Amino acid sequence: MRLDIVPAEKQKVWKWPAAANFVLSGAGSGLYVLTCLLFLLSQKTAPRGLSVFSDITAVVFVMMGFLCVSLELGCLPSTRYSLRRVSSSWISREVLFGVVFVASAGVNLVFDSRIFGVAASLAAAGILVSQGFILKAARSVTAWNVRLMPALIITSGLHSGYGLSLVIHAAAPASSVTYLVAGIALNLMNLIIWGISVTSASFETNPVAQSLGSHKFRIVALGLGHIAPLLLITLCSVLWDHHAGSVFCRPFLFLTGIGMLAGSALQKIFIVSKAGYKTGLWFEN
Repeated sequence: MRLDIVPAEKQKVWKWPAAANFVLSGAGSGLYVLTCLLFLLSQKTAPRGLSVFSDITAVVFVMMGFLCVSLELGCLPSTRYSLRRVSSSWISREVLFGVVFVASAGVNLVFDSRIFGVAASLAAAGILVSQGFILKAARSVTAWNVRLMPALIITSGLHSGYGLSLVIHAAAPASSVTYLVAGIALNLMNLIIWGISVTSASFETNPVAQSLGSHKFRIVALGLGHIAPLLLITLCSVLWDHHAGSVFCRPFLFLTGIGMLAGSALQKIFIVSKAGYKTGLWFEN
C-alpha cells in the first residue's frame, strides 16, 4: 500500500510561451542544421536560392521562439539579464547561442560567408543542445531529469526541422534520394528515442505517463507525426528516380512535412506543459 505524504505537483514557472519556444526555435535550429548538412552531402549542387529561403525561414522561427521566451520573462528588455550566467546556466547559453545564430545567419545571408555560415550552424546546434540540458537540469521534475532527455530534444528538433523543410521545399528540384533517406533516419531515431522515453516513464512518479500513452496521443504524435511520414518517405525514395513518381510524391511530401511538424510540436508540448510534475514524497508498506 502506498501513502502519499507530498503529492506530485505540476510546476507553474514554465507555461505555454516556454513550450512555444521549444517548438519554434527547435524547428528553426533543426532546419538550419539540416540544410547545412544536406547542402554538404549534396556537394553543393542545390540552388543557392533554396538555401537562402531555408535560412530565412530558420531565422524567423528562432526569433519567434525567443520572442515567446521574452513573454515568459515578463518583458523584452529583461532578456538581456539572462546572459549573466552563461558559465553555469543552460538557459543563458541558449539565449547566447540564439543571439549568435541570428547575427551570424543574418550576416551570412547578406555576404554569403562560409565562416559566418559555419558559426550560425554551430550556434543552431547549440540551441538544440541547450534546450535538451535545460530540461535535464531540472532535478525536481521527474519526467525531465532523465538521461535520454537531451537526445530526445535534439532529435525532435531535427525531426521538426526536416518537416519544415518538406513544407517549404516539397516541390523543389533539389530533393534527392539522399534527402529522403535522411528523413527516414530522423523519423526512426526520434520514434525509437521517444518510444523508450514513454515506455520507461513511471506511472507512480510521473502522473502524466498515462496521458503520454493514450490512444489520442499515439494517433497524432506517433501515427501522423512519425509512422505515416516514415512510410510515405520510404515510398517516395523508391519512386523518386522516376519522373512520374517524383511528381506524384511532391504533394505527399508536403503533407508529410505538416505531419512531422505537428508530431514534434505535440511531443514538446507534452514534455514541457503536461509532464512538468515535481517529484512527490511517499512511502509504501
